[in-house]
Amino acid sequence: MPYPSSTLAYTDCYEAFDAALEHPKGVKVPCESSEAAERLRARMHYARKLHRESNATIYPEPDHPLHGRSPYDIITIRLEYNDKVWVRLEPTQSFAKVIEPITDEEDRPEQTPEPERVAPTQAPLPTSARFRRRV
Repeated sequence: MPYPSSTLAYTDCYEAFDAALEHPKGVKVPCESSEAAERLRARMHYARKLHRESNATIYPEPDHPLHGRSPYDIITIRLEYNDKVWVRLEPTQSFAKVIEPITDEEDRPEQTPEPERVAPTQAPLPTSARFRRRV
């Protein structure tokens, strides 16, 4: 059965998304089973899709920052299996603490010599003399 297409059916998902945006490291929601966690994750992805679609109609100008986008797009949804099954909602974070521009000196990487090529060795011979051909 398909998921409901009304955003009112996903208030629990939007509450979890809002809580994840408020906390710098995100939040986690306990689930009864792995099937329930997978269902919740799928509902959350669909709720985010509905939010994008509603923002596309609310903000019809393509130049608007929320046209076809959702503030929940920066949330990563993962499943965690510990003593319980959790759905983790974490804000996507940059891997680099400082992003620096490339200067002219760094623009061209230094030429590194290619490693010496080693001649290929002969393939090992089979240990059994009998082979069966798969057809």
